[in-house]
Amino acid sequence: MEMLKIQDTVYVVTNEPVEKSQVVRKLGEIKQKINRYQIPDNNFESNSLKEGTPIYERKNGDEFPKSVVYEREGKFYIATQVVHLNRSD
Repeated sequence: MEMLKIQDTVYVVTNEPVEKSQVVRKLGEIKQKINRYQIPDNNFESNSLKEGTPIYERKNGDEFPKSVVYEREGKFYIATQVVHLNRSD
């Protein structure tokens, strides 16, 4: 699973395109690319996005599940919060 961590939240890289109008402001850039089988532990780490990939706040991105926008080759895409479901069967 392709992931990144921003503001203490792990997001899944979805490759779902989004309009530039959804971009609010730049949060920062990926600082470290880790092994693709690892889960990012530190903010601005990713197991798939290259170092230097810009990450942006998304309009209404604080709604559940949270989302941010990343930029790849001049296009914008959504990354969505990893949601843990607690099941008691």
